[in-house]
Amino acid sequence: MSTVTTLANVIMERGGWAALGQKAGLIQNEIDFAAAQTAKGSDLAAGDIIEALKIPKGTVVEWAAIQVVLATAGVTVMTLDLGVTGGDPDGWVDGFDVFAAVADDYAALAAAAAAVIITPAAGDTIDVLIKTLTTTLTAGKIRVIAKLADTNDLLL
Repeated sequence: MSTVTTLANVIMERGGWAALGQKAGLIQNEIDFAAAQTAKGSDLAAGDIIEALKIPKGTVVEWAAIQVVLATAGVTVMTLDLGVTGGDPDGWVDGFDVFAAVADDYAALAAAAAAVIITPAAGDTIDVLIKTLTTTLTAGKIRVIAKLADTNDLLL
């Protein structure tokens, strides 16, 4: 199991939001599996973790999702989880069959996905966990999306 951390991760943009009051919005990051393999230095495998989104401290994550941008190639089985690997690795998506998916398909939210997660004081990442993977992945892209609210002004 490896964690791919060298990909360009998106962090919540604060500059475009109103200066006062609660701030909320969507963030996203496109993950190219070929680039992830290059960053890792070897083939991706079951158990690997790709850090998808950086979440700053004091942030509530209402939901997160996976959308297929480019269908996978080279694999016969590939499933993904989406969550916080230090806490609930499949909190939003559990066992999404990305191999069977086509471009523009979305993963179904996990049954427990209604839970709101407040990131710890140091911040955290939303991660893609490769749950299963057979043969060598040669292509594929997903987009990870999350709806967030910055609560730092509310935490006194």
